[in-house]
Amino acid sequence: MLQSMRDRISGWVTWLIVILLALAFGLWGIQYYLHAPSGDKAKVKINGVDISAQQMSMAFQRAVRQKRLTIGPNFVLTTPIQNKLRRQATQKLLLLTLLSDKASANGFRISANMVEAAIQQMPIFQVKGQFSEARFSDVLSGLLYTVPSFYKELQSSMLLNQMRIGLTSTAFVLPYEIKAAWRLLGQHRDISYAVIPAKHFAKDVNVSAAAVKQYYSQNQNAFMQPAKVSLQYIELSVPALEKKYKFSDQQVHVYYEANLSNYTKPQQWQLEHIIVPVPANATQQQAKQAKQKVAKVMQALHSGQAFEKVAAQYATTKTAKKTQANAAWFNLGSLATPVAQQVAKLQNVGDISAPVNTQMGYIIVKVLGIKPPQVKPFASVKEQVAKGLAQQKAQQKFADMQNKLANITFANPNSLDAAAKQLGLPIQTTGLFTKSGAADGIAKNLRVVNAAFNNNVLKERNNSDPVTLKAGQVVVVRVKQYLPAKMKSLAEVTKQIESVLRQKQMQQDAEQLGAKIVTTLKTGKTTAEVAKQYKVRWQVKHNVSHSNAQGIDLAIARAAFQLPKPLANNKSSIAGVNVTNGFTVVVVDKIKPGAALGKDNPKYQMLHDQISQGLGDFAYQLYVQGTITKAKIAPEKYKKQLEL
Repeated sequence: MLQSMRDRISGWVTWLIVILLALAFGLWGIQYYLHAPSGDKAKVKINGVDISAQQMSMAFQRAVRQKRLTIGPNFVLTTPIQNKLRRQATQKLLLLTLLSDKASANGFRISANMVEAAIQQMPIFQVKGQFSEARFSDVLSGLLYTVPSFYKELQSSMLLNQMRIGLTSTAFVLPYEIKAAWRLLGQHRDISYAVIPAKHFAKDVNVSAAAVKQYYSQNQNAFMQPAKVSLQYIELSVPALEKKYKFSDQQVHVYYEANLSNYTKPQQWQLEHIIVPVPANATQQQAKQAKQKVAKVMQALHSGQAFEKVAAQYATTKTAKKTQANAAWFNLGSLATPVAQQVAKLQNVGDISAPVNTQMGYIIVKVLGIKPPQVKPFASVKEQVAKGLAQQKAQQKFADMQNKLANITFANPNSLDAAAKQLGLPIQTTGLFTKSGAADGIAKNLRVVNAAFNNNVLKERNNSDPVTLKAGQVVVVRVKQYLPAKMKSLAEVTKQIESVLRQKQMQQDAEQLGAKIVTTLKTGKTTAEVAKQYKVRWQVKHNVSHSNAQGIDLAIARAAFQLPKPLANNKSSIAGVNVTNGFTVVVVDKIKPGAALGKDNPKYQMLHDQISQGLGDFAYQLYVQGTITKAKIAPEKYKKQLEL
């Protein structure tokens, strides 16, 4: 049971990598919020845990950021969308805080090693399939994370999943329930339906000026234009400084000689190896037997016996190639650390290592060939060396100029001119953007957006502090233009409102006709009679199943399978359902149950697992609702938000 939970937690980590990080770390910053500056007063208190207004604001900004990344440059942050995202972000923040605290109280734990292992697996932190510290730092910086806050946030997310798995794993399902579910899933239904398009009522709809004005006055938040700002900024970056450096061949060669290790292909060993397996949870007796076998293997090898013979004699695992021509070459960096330490001691062909205890068991290595270190000729790496030298110089220059940039812009808070002149950097500008940021440029970075709308920059019109975009890239910004939030005029939105009201009225007319048709059918009239009376086209579909809806609209198919079984006196089941831009009347005439499912059918276990998972998820939702009900949340309105 415990091992199963561990495996599923590991699988969840993979899911987290693929989904959440694909959406630009769609994590909600829970630990960032829980560790906000102490000067920020609590806005919400959940079971004694404080959540500040600043934390809630950051949750909203990240929700907007995620939405923009999902939709792309066409995303427009209207007031209704803004309100919806703010409400959703608040609910997520409150719920994560509540459940995280509850999970810890219930004894669930995620170790630092588990978090470290998860981070190492995340593709977003990898370069050429390997974890990169530089990439890790750049990504976190760009997404407003510190290393500790991200570690704690990921640990919190994994903790909640551990609790969920612990609960859902207890669900079970009985055999008769599986068989009944299969017969339901295998049902075939004979249905008919009539679609009533809303557009058929277009000629009958007239929207009055009074209706437009009333809608405008009742929905003013929907027509608010958010505040916008554009910036002037100075950017300082290592890549830009690199381009300014030009070196003579002599300077490049001197750097090459001083850093030969960077341009040397490391020594390689051609190896074969024997593994003496040791069980993962070996008993003392098993461990002792393995050591005895290793001693016999080493004695045989030192006596001159071949690897193949020794492996066969002692029934060990030998994974080396059988011929030297096919044996792999390794450098120390490609080997596990304990193995690499032993291989480094082997400097002659035929040398045999001491046994190395690893997770696979004891490994014994023999050298088949050695390639000494090879220094790459200067001519072949000249461009690479020049780039390395430029990067070194640029990084040194960057550190010096960054301090000067901070000091000059602070000493001259009302302009960027002095810094631009003294440092030789151009003053650049952005277009207008809202608090949700821009699709590209520096305003895509949330740190820049936060700086732009900071009171010191926006209201006092001072220069910002240096803002780090990523490692080796900073900007100082100041406001160029500010457009406060304002209401669009009635004239600007009249056509938009007319379209909304027209569509709403057409939909209502379609629903009213649909309701009449349903009532008429229930009096006993046939679909043919109704089609003639109301001038609608009736469509008939036979043997519709869950897996084959025959091109039927999803809402119609769902309604058809939610209807009860027709009565014994041949009366059909009837319902009306809203569909996109219209209304549909659905009739079920006949139901054919699915075939029986035996336990020997491979689908039996699959259905068992699916139903168990569904029951487990339902149990978890009940747990969440119970936790919310018992929680002490102030102000009370936030508890009501969670109960929705």
